[in-house]
Parts: sequence; C-alpha cells; structure tokens
Amino acid sequence: MTPAQYLARIKRNEIPPVSLFLGQEGYNRRRCREALAAAFPGVESEQYDASETSLAAIIDDARAMSLFVSERLIFVIGAETAMPRSARTAAASNDDDDDEGGGAGSGALSGSVGPEVLEAYVKSPTPGVTLVFEATRWDLEGEDKTKTERARKFFGAIPDVVEFRRFTADEARGELDRIARASNVRLDPAAAEALVEALGADVARIAIELEKLSLYGKPVTVEDL
Repeated sequence: MTPAQYLARIKRNEIPPVSLFLGQEGYNRRRCREALAAAFPGVESEQYDASETSLAAIIDDARAMSLFVSERLIFVIGAETAMPRSARTAAASNDDDDDEGGGAGSGALSGSVGPEVLEAYVKSPTPGVTLVFEATRWDLEGEDKTKTERARKFFGAIPDVVEFRRFTADEARGELDRIARASNVRLDPAAAEALVEALGADVARIAIELEKLSLYGKPVTVEDL
C-alpha cells in the first residue's frame, strides 16, 4: 500500500497489528511514524534494532503481556539484518554484506529460526500490540530492486506492506506547495522549481529548507536561495 493509504487506515483506526515499512524514502515514513504515535496517546513507543536483537527475542517480547499497559507500539529498525546471511549476501550481490553487520540480528537469529517465527506471530498477534518492521536499507527501484524483493520475500508473512518510494520531481513540487502553505512560506514558482531541482526532489530535505525559509518573512525568489 502507499503511505497515503496507510495514513488513511490509521485515521480510520484500522491499524494493522503487524506492518512492514519498505524503501528508503524518509519523509513519508516519518509522517507514518508520527501518525502512529498520535494514534496511541499516552503510549511511549518502543524500538528494537534487528542488528542487535534477534527476531525470536523481538517476537517473544511482543507476545509478553504487560501488567502495566494495555497497548504497545513497537518499531523494529534495520529489519533487513533479520534475513539469513546467505539471503543477505545474495541480496547485496557481495557488494555490501560486510556493512550489514554480524550482530545478534544476523545469521544466528534467522539462519536457525527463519521467518516461521514471524509467520506464527502474524497468524495470532498479541492483542493491543502494534509491531512495525522497517526495512529501509535499500530503494524500491534501480539497482536495489532485487535486494528489496528478497527482503519482501523474507517478510512475506506480513500482509500489510507500506512502500516508501522516492518522489518524482512533479510529486515533490506538489508536496513542496502543500508544506509551504502549511508553513506560511511564499515562494515564487521559479524558486520552488529551483529548490526541488537543487535537492534532488528529496522531500525530507525540502521540508527542512522550508522550515528555515519560514523565518524569512517575505516572498522567496531564486536570488534568495
């Protein structure tokens, strides 16, 4: 599903018990994280790094019933490292496997356990627990596509996958206009186009620059950039 569809589900209070965030684009991922946090007022989100904690341990914790809270929101970053080393080596085509670590998340957790522990949890998730795996190392297109598909296959038990694709230039321009209106930043069209081009349509970076420009106090032209 798209980030917009996922945000709509959160708004309707139809939050999946287990989700997979897939792709490198960070702006919409941050929006989805923030929307999830807002959907659980008073609940402090928890975070695991799959390179440091085994998949089995993460699932065991998600299954544990708490005496103190009725709802839990758990994010698992670096989810790619839960893949068996053989799968990660194939996905990386031997070009970056050494960078993917050899901690608790690699080999030992998934080579011996495999995705079946996740599949069993997805079939019977713990009531009140929302578990989000974030596989954000690789992009969804280009040279990374095969690697991402291997990650998608490993986490195939998760039916709710949110794809964070990079913005096109036109999409980035539209999002810039939306953010600018919300921030009361006035840019002339040429300045807006220049900003999108200079930042490679990276909306996360565009949002940061617009936050800075909100202090400018007058319409922004190309010369002001």
